[in-house]
Amino acid sequence: MSRTRNAWRNVIWGMVNRIVKLLIPFLLRTLIIFEIGIEYLGLDGLFVSVLQVLNIAELGFSSAIVFSMYKPLADKDTKTICALLLFYKKSYHFIGYIVLVLGLIIIPFLPKLVAGSIPTDINIYILYAIYLGNAVLGYFFYAYNNSLLIADQRNDVLSNLDSMLQILKCIIQIFLVFFLHDYYAYIIVLPIFTVINNLLVKYITSKNYPMYICAGELAKDLSLDIKKRVAGLMIYRFCSVSRNGFDNMFLSAYLGLSTVAIYNNYYLVLTGLTSVMGVVSQSISASVGNSIATESVEKNYADFELLNFIYMLIAGGMTILLFILYQPFILLWLGKAYVLPLSVVIVLSIYFFVLKMGDVRGIYNDAAGLWWEQRYRTIIEAVANVVLNFVLINKFGVMGVVLASLISLFVVGVIGSAYVTFKCYFGYDKLWEYLWAQMSYLGSTIILTGLGYFIIEMISPSVSFIGIGIRIFICFIVYIIGTWLVWHHTNLYSQSQKFMRKSFMLIKNR
Repeated sequence: MSRTRNAWRNVIWGMVNRIVKLLIPFLLRTLIIFEIGIEYLGLDGLFVSVLQVLNIAELGFSSAIVFSMYKPLADKDTKTICALLLFYKKSYHFIGYIVLVLGLIIIPFLPKLVAGSIPTDINIYILYAIYLGNAVLGYFFYAYNNSLLIADQRNDVLSNLDSMLQILKCIIQIFLVFFLHDYYAYIIVLPIFTVINNLLVKYITSKNYPMYICAGELAKDLSLDIKKRVAGLMIYRFCSVSRNGFDNMFLSAYLGLSTVAIYNNYYLVLTGLTSVMGVVSQSISASVGNSIATESVEKNYADFELLNFIYMLIAGGMTILLFILYQPFILLWLGKAYVLPLSVVIVLSIYFFVLKMGDVRGIYNDAAGLWWEQRYRTIIEAVANVVLNFVLINKFGVMGVVLASLISLFVVGVIGSAYVTFKCYFGYDKLWEYLWAQMSYLGSTIILTGLGYFIIEMISPSVSFIGIGIRIFICFIVYIIGTWLVWHHTNLYSQSQKFMRKSFMLIKNR
């Protein structure tokens, strides 16, 4: 019950945070497009992608530390927690220097990453230095304290703090863009707020966990275990980061900054929904970690099946909304000049659902610490993504970039990653049952999405707020009725209803 309560608390405040982080980028992107120019957003997308790739030095390190904290926190082992914090602090300082050096090395190659012109009032070296400074500063200002709150199932504290700072940062950036029209001033706000956020997290953790300080030495076996998991996690996380990171680099190098910005408008919508779904997965990750440490494999597999069923139904509903609303939303938001072909929307919508297919399994994979076991699979996926980008971008343009990510994700990411998780934890005999269920969720989502699109095309509502409301209503009706017809006779459907009722009663009686 405590795990469920913590998970729901994290979900509620995480959702509030995601709504804030969804609305603010739309507002700021709109302001920049119409007040300064779309090429500036292209530079933003490019530099963010470059630094995502450079941050491979950190990828997964924090997750490995959080994983290592689950058991000591449950056992109230203060000595081990303190030693982990010191190890984390030293490691983050080392990683900060690595990212700084790698970032400086790439400076001479920046012009080669941009096809076409650059805004005349922008020096890409100065702008890149600000982005690099933002990435590096976080490693030196108490970022390691986040791990205490995450491992203790208190993501809600981080969500609330982030929401408040995001709103304040947005107000300042709007003022700078609207009144000064200065992109440098707009960007310099980022490192300032990175430092403020980390200092506030340090204050919160010091107040609530005064017994945990950076002190002591890790036991040798624990240190070796962390290093092994970090190595596996770096490869594991690099795969997911490389998808969008390399996509933007290819688009910039082959098609120019404007194409990067237009594509990122669509990708922003997709990542917005992904981040909303991510609240659920992030909020239950610590609870799953606690369950992995204390419950049997059989109990965890039963929980996994139920959570995966609920999550896939939510993902199906999100996919229908995404596909139906994509084009009218972009038209209403930015206008016809920023609309991509319907074929790109189809592939992006399928990509979104396939991306969500591995989320719940990924939570259990992470909670079981199977990152090293995934190393070969993740390397193959990253290489396949890069090769397919080279092959498909010249033939299909923007759609080729999305196809490259979709193909590599589905074949190597969904199927290959599931093989490793089930072989190493749940048991290989359950793998085909899981894959069949995932294909069933995918098939039913495609059918319901097609049905919803057919009905909307028949009605043909206008591109307006009322028209979008009509589309949402039709999607909701099709989803509710279709989901009931397909799944109401299954045991998982009845279990999910009982689970949701118990969860809401727990929140109500809290």
